[in-house]
Amino acid sequence: MVYKYIATFCTLLLCSILYAQDGPTPKSLTAKDLETQFLQCNYEILIAKYGIDRADAEIMQQRLFPNPNLAISEVNLWVNRKHEQLAPLFGKYGTGQQFSAELDQLIETAGKRKKRIRVAQLEKNNALLDLEETFLNLRFDLRTTFVSLQKVTIEVQEVTAMVDQLTRLSTQYERHANLQSINKADFFRIRSAAIAWKEELISLQTEQLTLLNHLRRYTQKSQLHLEDLELSPPEENMLTKRIPANLKELAYETHIALKRVKNNQFLADSELMLEKANRIPDINAHIMYDRGGNIMQDFVAVGISMDLPLFNKNQGHIRSAKIRIQQEQERRTGLELELEQALTRLISQLDLYESTLEEQDIHHTGNFRQILQNYEKNLHAQQVTLLEFIDFSESYINARKAYLNLQEKYHQTFEELQYTIGKDL
Repeated sequence: MVYKYIATFCTLLLCSILYAQDGPTPKSLTAKDLETQFLQCNYEILIAKYGIDRADAEIMQQRLFPNPNLAISEVNLWVNRKHEQLAPLFGKYGTGQQFSAELDQLIETAGKRKKRIRVAQLEKNNALLDLEETFLNLRFDLRTTFVSLQKVTIEVQEVTAMVDQLTRLSTQYERHANLQSINKADFFRIRSAAIAWKEELISLQTEQLTLLNHLRRYTQKSQLHLEDLELSPPEENMLTKRIPANLKELAYETHIALKRVKNNQFLADSELMLEKANRIPDINAHIMYDRGGNIMQDFVAVGISMDLPLFNKNQGHIRSAKIRIQQEQERRTGLELELEQALTRLISQLDLYESTLEEQDIHHTGNFRQILQNYEKNLHAQQVTLLEFIDFSESYINARKAYLNLQEKYHQTFEELQYTIGKDL
């Protein structure tokens, strides 16, 4: 147990050193790299690990036998003139000294101690499941946050290109408007578009910073920056191929809530066995020594005592344990139904997103800045009007945002499926 606390202290010390480090991360970090770091340093996981240590301590406590009880009584502090002469205890002292001593030992019946150990072991399993659930929740949040950050980063890059283009055109149009070579309405129109997209860019950059701060909190790295992360867009759009045919059976074995309710069923059964054992009275064994308190000057006796189960036969606790068994069975039935419905929903969503992504080819339209530059050349050559240029640019970015949103939901739905199952596919 001491080694566990030493290891935990060393882990916390390492995390605090990493947390305090300044300077950039030496390589681009992927989602897997961040998972490794948060698994080592995230405080919520470290807290959950202490729950396991506490459960081990409870098991150790339940293995201990009850202590014997020693009672010393009937000790006279003085003697009267009429007393029997007793043999001295030591030297000449003790000829009138009386006392008694009694040693009691509780003897548990019906295997109560082993049944309590079994209950404590099953409660430790719940602590292990708490740790697993904490890890799954944090990993799901980390992965979905990383996917969202990938999407927002691409949007920031493309909206930045749009803002740069419109800002440059706005400057040109302002100069020509002052020279009265173009209509001022065109200048106001393009400047209004630039201002609107600047506002959109600020909103995206704020969202980007919020997502980055989430990753910093998960990994305990305050110096994590965007350039430290590998934020290339996820290319895989055939995730359904990774879904096994026996998905439902696999989920029944690995779904965290089902694993917990199965353990609680065993726990409820064990508690019922313990409550049934508690209706059998325990035995107290006594060994007593009495000096000068009876017809024998040195009296030694043994005895036993036990409760008589006439009124309290632990009926209430036994009934409560039986009701809990029924509760856990109903809870398991409901969870299995919910799990089946969740799997059906998630797979249907994945199929829908996947088929929609396959129909769109906007992801492969090339570099957005190059497209804008080409369209700007057409604007200067008067092959397109200003309204057509602005309309095309906004329509293109909106279409890109719709595609990126769809791709984000697609990958986050797959992560939700893995979270629901309780393991990676």
